Amino acid sequence: GRTRPHRGRIALSIVLTIVATLLVPPTIAGVWLDRNLTDTDRYVETVAPLVRDPAVKAALKQRVTTAIGDRVDVKAEVAAVLPERGQVLAAPIAAGLDKLIAEVVDRIVESDQFAQIWDRANRAGHKQVVSVRAASGDTKGAVEVDLSEVAAKATKRLDDLGVTFLDKVNDQPLTFEVLQSNDVAKAQSAFRIFDRLANILPWVILLLYLGAVFAAPDRRKGVVWAASGLVAATLALLVAVALGRGLYLDALPTGASLSANESIYDTLTRFLRGSGRGMLAIGLGVLAVAVVSGPSAPARGIRRVFSGLIGSLGGAAESRGATFGAFG
Repeated sequence: GRTRPHRGRIALSIVLTIVATLLVPPTIAGVWLDRNLTDTDRYVETVAPLVRDPAVKAALKQRVTTAIGDRVDVKAEVAAVLPERGQVLAAPIAAGLDKLIAEVVDRIVESDQFAQIWDRANRAGHKQVVSVRAASGDTKGAVEVDLSEVAAKATKRLDDLGVTFLDKVNDQPLTFEVLQSNDVAKAQSAFRIFDRLANILPWVILLLYLGAVFAAPDRRKGVVWAASGLVAATLALLVAVALGRGLYLDALPTGASLSANESIYDTLTRFLRGSGRGMLAIGLGVLAVAVVSGPSAPARGIRRVFSGLIGSLGGAAESRGATFGAFG
């Protein structure tokens, strides 16, 4: 009579464990999205380290310098103010001005004040991040930061140096794409689902794992199964984040900086990876305790070794005059 009920309880425990385990990766991802992309301060904190990354700074300098060159024909502007006999000097003068523009932009990006410019630009651009999160229809598959303030500062400094024909640079916004993958828009539906369930799923998972433990005829084995599921789920999440890095980089549009986007991906996902590693540590800890507390010969051996180690430490402490009262 007891075998059949036990089989039913074992089956129920296994099913609850599997369901909870399958929910762990999307739940951690959903909480990460909700915490890091909903709150403006947390988002700015997340992207702040990018301003110190050499590859990202190089990409920012290149973006601003290229935009200035694209919006103003420096050689034509120089030729317009040179006499006919001096037209031969237009090319070398323009090359010198291009170098000056690059140096001015470099000084701005390397300055201590640029971190504040970066933070302000990301605060202003946070609404677009939320639109990607919410799957609103106005996003084009990229998250952009407005660098118009950098361009304005560069043209102001150049104007002070006598280069007065760059005003048209500021006629339109100058943006830098933090997320450049064409697959960003495609991921909006997943973002929306995870975001809506971010506050519910952790409790659902906890209840499922507890249910699995209490449903198991042997509670210790139920803990082993639940902890093993948690370990497997967090390992799967960490592997998925690593694989996602390659997929994201492969989906970059032509001309995008690979090294800069590697830094951007690693920075944006560092809290996700940290959460995954934290849950993995919890799962391994619970699993180790559950296994060591079991009746198997290896478990008994580990307990004996641990008990002996505690006894040795206590004896060594007492030999040096330490006392533990009622516990000694």
